[in-house]
Amino acid sequence: MRKNLISAVCLACILCSACSSQETADFSVPRQPYEKDIYNTDTARRGNLEPEITLTLKTDGYKRICYDSLEENLELEKVYVSVGDHVKKGDILVSFQCRDIQKAIMDYKEKITENRLLTSHYEKLMKINPQISYREDMESLEKDRKVAKLYLKEYENKLENYQIKAKRDGTIIYVNERLAEGIYEPGRALITQAGGSGKYEAEKPENYTFHKGELYHAMQDTVSYPMRVEKITEKSIIFKPGADMDEVSEDDILTIIIPLEKLKNVVYVPAAAVRHEEDYKEQDIYYVYTVDENGYRSAVKIKPGGKVGEYMVIEKGLQGGETICI
Repeated sequence: MRKNLISAVCLACILCSACSSQETADFSVPRQPYEKDIYNTDTARRGNLEPEITLTLKTDGYKRICYDSLEENLELEKVYVSVGDHVKKGDILVSFQCRDIQKAIMDYKEKITENRLLTSHYEKLMKINPQISYREDMESLEKDRKVAKLYLKEYENKLENYQIKAKRDGTIIYVNERLAEGIYEPGRALITQAGGSGKYEAEKPENYTFHKGELYHAMQDTVSYPMRVEKITEKSIIFKPGADMDEVSEDDILTIIIPLEKLKNVVYVPAAAVRHEEDYKEQDIYYVYTVDENGYRSAVKIKPGGKVGEYMVIEKGLQGGETICI
């Protein structure tokens, strides 16, 4: 009996050992393979740079005004303008007729004239025969005349409001083709006017001094326009064109490029490579990452100069020729 018990215990131990060995063989810890970091690099350069200031000009108070009419009972009388015409505030651009209103105006004018003539006739009769009074009739005519004048003014104003007049000084840049042919279509844009002071404004750059009266040239594509400094404010420069700007729209971009003094034998890197932080003393810290021949990266503190286009001038910290991270 005891011999059988020992045999059973030994068998169980052998089986357990076999199971344990099988589980250990199947278990493994996953490992990420080593990969070397790859940096986007460039070279710190030493040489000459030609800095420049680029000003983007926008129109000062430029505005487009679109004129139309929804009235269906109007008849086109005359179009007074064409594209390119200069207009003053209050100038008639398009005139209309309205038969119903014009008939009402004529009726009230005739009524006022008739009442005036009749009142004059009563006055003459009273001079001939003072015994007969027409005062009540004359007072009634006067009341009718005042009412007729009010209606006349209302209709005249209504017809006047239908006429299209320039809301401000400016230039006509669009006339509806059908309107130019003498056809009025209600609800469509009829006339478009561009207006404003005619001057241009640019943001005032730092570290550059402008003087009133100085002449610059603004470019729009390949066309050059003379611009003279008219006013200098704390944040902007106001330019007055020295040539006709009719062909320039509000969507066109005008730029003035001002070359500055050449920087000679300076170290510079792409501006994107320069990092910036604030340390515990609240001082600005600037640095770049350099990469050695073995691919190891390290931070190098620098003193940046001015930015020239896409590059940053390095006054201290680099000698030129170093490989840097972007």
